[in-house]
Amino acid sequence: MNVLIVDDDRASREGLRELFELRPNITVIGEAINGEEAVNLVNALHPDLVVMDVQMPKMDGLEATRQIKQRTPDIRIILLTMYREYRAAALRSGADAFLIKGDGIAQLLAAVTS
Repeated sequence: MNVLIVDDDRASREGLRELFELRPNITVIGEAINGEEAVNLVNALHPDLVVMDVQMPKMDGLEATRQIKQRTPDIRIILLTMYREYRAAALRSGADAFLIKGDGIAQLLAAVTS
């Protein structure tokens, strides 16, 4: 599974990359720091899965999800955030899953592999 990580926080991107690199069936093929970059990289790299933060500069994860899903509806998108109140908006945007950043590794891996 080829994964694109999207988060404006470098530590979050690095943590996700390290977690995914421990899994033999997951390859991180790119990283982006905002939704605009995510849309461009999805078009260039064709990942199977995008793991994306909701709140980012330039274009947030909700709008990026809408744009990605309009162009390539088969790409799975997991939105991550610190704030539960984004859940409904995340699912309306077309996200396949919504997780709180503090939910834990097991939940994230379950969402990635489901």
